[in-house]
Amino acid sequence: MKKNLKKTGAVLLATSLVIQAAGCADINLGKSSDDASSKDSAESETSSNAQEASTKDATTAATTSSNTTTVSVESLERTNMLNGLFSEETVEYTVKADGLVPESDLSNVANIEDYSYYSEDFLTALATDGFVISPYNTGYEFFDSYEMNRYLQKCNFVTVDSMMHTYHLYFTYLLKKTEKEYLSSELAELGKEMLDASKEQYEALKGTDWENAALLNVAYFAVGASLLDDSTDVPDYVADNVKSELSLINNAAGITSSPIFGFDEDYSQYKPRGYYDQDEDLKPYFRAMMWYGRINYDTSEDDLLKASVLMTTAMQQGPITRWEKIYTVTAFFAGEADDLSYYEYQPAIASSFADASDVTAIASDSDGYASFKALVDAMEGPSINSTITMDDGGATDHVAESKGFRFIGQRFSLDAAIFQNLIYSKTKENSEGETRNLPDALDVPAALGSEKAMELLEEQGDTDYENYTENMEKLQGVISAKDDTFWEASLSSAWLKTLTPLLSEKTSEHPYFMQSDKWAIKDIEGFLASWTELKHDTVLYAKQPVAEMGGDDIEKDDRGYVEPEPDVYTGLKNLINKTSEGLDAYGYISDTEKENLALLSELADNLSTISVKELAGETLTDDEYELIRGYGGSLEHFWHDAVVSPDDESPSPDEYPSALVTDVATDPNGGEYLECATGGTATIYVIAPVDGQLKICEGEVFAFYEFAYSERLTDSEWRLGMGFEHEYDPETYGYVEHEPLGIERPWWAEQLRTSTW
Repeated sequence: MKKNLKKTGAVLLATSLVIQAAGCADINLGKSSDDASSKDSAESETSSNAQEASTKDATTAATTSSNTTTVSVESLERTNMLNGLFSEETVEYTVKADGLVPESDLSNVANIEDYSYYSEDFLTALATDGFVISPYNTGYEFFDSYEMNRYLQKCNFVTVDSMMHTYHLYFTYLLKKTEKEYLSSELAELGKEMLDASKEQYEALKGTDWENAALLNVAYFAVGASLLDDSTDVPDYVADNVKSELSLINNAAGITSSPIFGFDEDYSQYKPRGYYDQDEDLKPYFRAMMWYGRINYDTSEDDLLKASVLMTTAMQQGPITRWEKIYTVTAFFAGEADDLSYYEYQPAIASSFADASDVTAIASDSDGYASFKALVDAMEGPSINSTITMDDGGATDHVAESKGFRFIGQRFSLDAAIFQNLIYSKTKENSEGETRNLPDALDVPAALGSEKAMELLEEQGDTDYENYTENMEKLQGVISAKDDTFWEASLSSAWLKTLTPLLSEKTSEHPYFMQSDKWAIKDIEGFLASWTELKHDTVLYAKQPVAEMGGDDIEKDDRGYVEPEPDVYTGLKNLINKTSEGLDAYGYISDTEKENLALLSELADNLSTISVKELAGETLTDDEYELIRGYGGSLEHFWHDAVVSPDDESPSPDEYPSALVTDVATDPNGGEYLECATGGTATIYVIAPVDGQLKICEGEVFAFYEFAYSERLTDSEWRLGMGFEHEYDPETYGYVEHEPLGIERPWWAEQLRTSTW
């Protein structure tokens, strides 16, 4: 069961206040194009060549201090590369009951003799629920077990988990390749350009009220540039603070005061994780992007607001092309920045200052600055607040307090917004006086409409928190009203939307094995495991919520079955196609990679077609049965292309384990992080209807983990601590022993497993 941490003493706040007034007013999740009055005339010359996956538009209006004229500013228009994804192709199908139900002794299951040696508990569970999941994580990769099934002439059960995992492999591969081959060098050059521009501005503004603002930017970009190039020439006048800042970043210190800015920063965020901890070339990129994404130029602080004006002006005068190249492609993968950025500030600067091209003219234009400040005050703030502030009993609107400009801000994600509305102080206390300082992964499927996830949360006691149920109901209402534009903001949000059909309730018309409560829990586990892979892949870019601180020779009939989820497969096909099209538009994908994505799209399309036939009770063709039979070989091809090192001539899955971990939320009170992880694959045994008879089919599903831990874990630490990976000692010719983590699956996931085998 879930452990709740009691609130003690002062409480740090880093949580979104998108639910206002103690969690009882309206909810606003993310920025929407619906909020803009017009975009037609918004595009500027500097952004005319940029293409971006985006739904963030901020139309702002304010009254200048010099007169009563209302000045309206529209944000720069950006192109949504995923537009039309969910309307591009849909699938229509009917569900027809087949009437096939296993007898209590499984006597009407065609291949039961192959499983007669299994335990009585296993066979009883199989007869009762129509499926059983192994208690053991037996596989390093999905394809391996499917290939073994083909060799042993066992009937394959093709799972949604295996297809979503394969998309994760390609998502990771393409994002990592883009970062290594393009973005890392671009970011290094951008940092140098901005440092040089900031130094020039500082020299020009000495002796003015803008001097300190310019100095902050010099130090800021000296840190960013140094993280990617330790030979960066750092000016003497900021050298000490820059050195101290770099030390905190490189040592991944905890929450402490920034030597440059003076406010608290959580330096544990700079520990490379996700796939970055295993790639020395990308570790500097991780730290630099985290720096550029997290440091907040607060709109309420004059020096910081002035510094953001100077930064935007410097970008406009040269580096903007390089900045847009970095921002737009990362937005395509991970989504729009949650904070104010160049796109909002540049038009406001242009409309406010008489001469926006000269920083000395800007510094002497007090009326222009007042006009700009008024425009910024009217701009929409973030949906997710990752800054550190103190809880004051709700007296302060901490979202307004955290509104600011970030150079390449971290991205809005729906799950983070869900979490932040369901933790302290938004949920207040439970009947025992405890606070919900960490969310639960189940919050996500529950907010997306899963009744079973909500039942599990209630059973855990989460609904005992004062505002939890009310906030959850509001979230469900807001999310259900979102149209396709919201979900097409990025590959990340589209990935989440693709998974949502798993959460729909199955009827008595569906195959027998899909009708039980346990199957609904199986679907939730698959949903959360795939979501965990998504969070792992985007850990660098997505904002994170923080609670307030207070074979034989006999020919066998091995025809198998596909988990019938046609909406998921069709959505995945469209997502794969848009992934390829978007990266092709940016010029960041090879012909070979496009061909492989086309093959993966075709496989998803075929699985959708097969699912429709299965649900309608139609017989599959020989080619379709052959596709199921050879499914493992198809997965192996994609695995080899996306994961295996080109130098590895005889790769083995145990050398590239699929198990991974990522932190998704922070509790500064107890110094703990909510970790979600996968632990390899587990075998699922399903009694499925195959050509008019029941057969036991075998496939692979995710093993999902969720736990609070005292540090942000890397993949290697997770795999070694759980025995999913082993470290070889060449001196002793044995394995290096590691402290076992001893993490167990969530109680509700463990209930799916049969204890005796």
